[in-house]
Amino acid sequence: MDSYVSATWAVPLSGLLDLDHPDAAHLPDEAAPIVLPVHVIEHPVHGLFVVDTGISRDQASGGPGPARGLVKSYLSSIEAGQSLGEIVEGYDAPLAGVLLTHAHLDHVLGLPDVPQGVPVYLGPGELEARSVMNALTRSTYNAALDGHTLLTLEFDGVDPIEGALDLLGDG
Repeated sequence: MDSYVSATWAVPLSGLLDLDHPDAAHLPDEAAPIVLPVHVIEHPVHGLFVVDTGISRDQASGGPGPARGLVKSYLSSIEAGQSLGEIVEGYDAPLAGVLLTHAHLDHVLGLPDVPQGVPVYLGPGELEARSVMNALTRSTYNAALDGHTLLTLEFDGVDPIEGALDLLGDG
């Protein structure tokens, strides 16, 4: 597996932690650094997979990428590294799939670089609205996911310690 820094970003700590919680109340609400990684897995039979997507070529070159509305200004401090398109271009095999660890903004911004028809795998309930934040980010998610084949990974009966989900069916 290869790992890349697609971008870096900083957000207020209060956007990541509940600073009213007694265990975190002593922490200052200052900028917390975030790395947007892309991990690449080359499967010998099934091809090239990425885990999370970093940012798109458009966003890396100064464009908004899939960001829409207020989200554009919220993401304006992202500093580009390598876009997902640049990363995948460095491999001989075409992209066979995208695995999203979860559907937060900093995990889906590179999806515009994923060719149509390449499956995007995510966990159950990842795109269900849960808060006001989901309403504010919905148009950005729609732009990032537009035209992609979304497949939900089902984890029923899988023991997270002793078992594993055999995504490719090759043991």
